[in-house]
Amino acid sequence: MDTLNPFSSISQRLDKIEMLLTDMHKQQPPKSTTNKKPEYLSVQETANFLGLSQGSIYRHVMNGVLPKRKFGNKLYFAKSELESLIEQPK
Repeated sequence: MDTLNPFSSISQRLDKIEMLLTDMHKQQPPKSTTNKKPEYLSVQETANFLGLSQGSIYRHVMNGVLPKRKFGNKLYFAKSELESLIEQPK
């Protein structure tokens, strides 16, 4: 009866595992940054980000200048929307 060298068998198995892992890696879809959740800022964080006072933030909200989200009784602002507002020409 022919017995195989155990080290040869281990090496063959490792090669097969390596090939399977390589194939799995190739089949993964590319990571997309478009599915990233928006970052929300509080009133204080928004004031700091824009270099304004909290009162100015509330005034801009009341005048419809700043788009807001309300969760419970607190206001939040999407950082991406604030960045878009900053980049818009006046």
